[in-house]
Amino acid sequence: MPERFTSGLYGPDLVKAMGEAPDLALAKFKLPTREARKVLADAIIEGVDAGEREPEVLAARATAALRNAIEGGLLSE
Repeated sequence: MPERFTSGLYGPDLVKAMGEAPDLALAKFKLPTREARKVLADAIIEGVDAGEREPEVLAARATAALRNAIEGGLLSE
């Protein structure tokens, strides 16, 4: 597990929200790939580091990042 999770930097409720967000975002796509999950995870962590705490908002940010990756040719549906 990454150090930021075990260090206590993120509390249990926040880790739970971060865990829910990728599934919410991936539900909009047919990309259950490692690369897609990495794009989602990076976007979610950036959102959390910026102060966001709501899973739905984190998912929206992650979805936007995934769309950008697809449109930029980094991922394909």
